[in-house]
Amino acid sequence: MAKKDNMPQPEDSFDEQNENLPMRSIAEIIQSQQEKQKETEQSADWDDEDFDDDLEEFTYEDWLAEQEHLEAMIEVANKQAGKNKNNPDKNNKAGTSSEQQSGIDAKSFQWKASDLPFDGEDSWIVFENGKPVNPNHYREDKRDKGKKIEPITIIQETENWVAINKPPYVPSLPERGKFTAVSVFEWAKQRWPQASLCHRIDRETSGVLMIAKNPETHRHFSIQFERRKAQKLYHAIANNQLHFDNLWVDLPILADQVGKIKIDRQKGKPAQTRFNTLEVFKHFSLLECEPKTGRLHQIRVHLQAQNATIAADILYKSEIPYLSKIKRKMHGDDTALIQRFALHARNLQLVDLDNNPINIIAPYPKDFEVFLKLLRKYDH
Repeated sequence: MAKKDNMPQPEDSFDEQNENLPMRSIAEIIQSQQEKQKETEQSADWDDEDFDDDLEEFTYEDWLAEQEHLEAMIEVANKQAGKNKNNPDKNNKAGTSSEQQSGIDAKSFQWKASDLPFDGEDSWIVFENGKPVNPNHYREDKRDKGKKIEPITIIQETENWVAINKPPYVPSLPERGKFTAVSVFEWAKQRWPQASLCHRIDRETSGVLMIAKNPETHRHFSIQFERRKAQKLYHAIANNQLHFDNLWVDLPILADQVGKIKIDRQKGKPAQTRFNTLEVFKHFSLLECEPKTGRLHQIRVHLQAQNATIAADILYKSEIPYLSKIKRKMHGDDTALIQRFALHARNLQLVDLDNNPINIIAPYPKDFEVFLKLLRKYDH
């Protein structure tokens, strides 16, 4: 990650050293950023239920520094391209355009703009002193026109930490190359300058997230996650009737790439999950899932190993469930029971700096709650 102290600054502070920066390195930087964007687009679900053991130290300031660094590189490229344009004979011996000569084309420059976060489809989020001027996190989900993303809500707050209920479709960290909603990290930084996430959950997963307001609390909680002292309970609505009674799954997981996350007893990392059935319906089951480790897609992969899948989990061969599956007599259009995989971080238990127990329970979001109500009404 580029640091502010070592990176070229925007146009006011350009010097001869920056102007003479090799064009090949500029092209390589932009190409590298494009590749990152492509990887991001191909890995929309490249997050796990609780990726605490591999959480990167990525701050909002780092993100802004990265954007400034890329902007500086592009400015250098633009200035050099202008010189080439004014001196075609001197700079274009091979008879190629300045863009071809430097390896940078118009699309490369346009990509910088597309990397910036934006509100909706056409209006840009305006930043002022490193913070969004209009931090409205009740936004349209671009993947499903008309769907509204629920606001982040505070469950419990103290002087050292705050537990929030993350809505579905809200990313834990800022997304690169696309925008779904203002991330939990950005939301927290707007309110508490020293805020840090102690763990993270998948974009589509809803539920409890712990935010530390200061470095001491962050270290205290992070150690508990690292040493598996934090207890995490998830609720999932799975397909079919499942009868799990304290089922302990201890199967190593290998995560080479998206779509190929699997059980691998030779190369996989240790992963353990406990499953219990809370409620059984005719076509679905409500499960309690307790991951002891925090591997990528751990709950979903361990369920798949038991020939089970979470409702609407397309990546793991499930399907979007519709009302007609549980209701015999339909009037009007058929509607989806839920449009994202039905997983919710229900409970988190830690101890605070004074060794007092913390027990946070996150209420179900609207889509999960409605799904359960319909099952209890029609799928008995």
